[in-house]
Amino acid sequence: MRIFKEKCEEIRKKIPALIDEELTDVEKNQLKEHLDACNSCSEEFNMYLERDKILKRLDDIEPSLHFNGKLFDRIRQPDVKVTNPVDMFLKWILPVPALCAAVLAIFIGFTLISPYIYAMPEQNNTMSVPVNAKKSLLSFMDFSSYCDMHCQQVCRFCQATKGSKCICGRCDDESKK
Repeated sequence: MRIFKEKCEEIRKKIPALIDEELTDVEKNQLKEHLDACNSCSEEFNMYLERDKILKRLDDIEPSLHFNGKLFDRIRQPDVKVTNPVDMFLKWILPVPALCAAVLAIFIGFTLISPYIYAMPEQNNTMSVPVNAKKSLLSFMDFSSYCDMHCQQVCRFCQATKGSKCICGRCDDESKK
């Protein structure tokens, strides 16, 4: 008698039913024939028999008198979701750095762009400091030279409107040069 691997898989699925005596006489005879011929299936059958003997030696566990009532009460209660630490991290902790990065990006962008947006407009054409509109917003050198030219314009404006007295203090430094 040739034993096929597919046959062994089918037999192994039926071993628990054989132990529990749930098979017909024809199926029992087929399984017993196979177990006599196949060592690996026979070993698995013996393993199932040992486990069954151990389980039969255990005492039966009886639930308490109110077990069913408590069980159905818990089933009827609305689900109370336990917070998962991963959910907590994704919900509260992870967005904080993202929010900080967004605020920082807005602050840096405003700091770099605001001198170009809110620069003091030229009051008249007599001021000789040219404002170069093609400056790069990300270049620090262009930004610092723009600030220097802006301060010079403010000082000249103060001198033109208030005379020689200037409240910024820079006008006195430029007149000494």
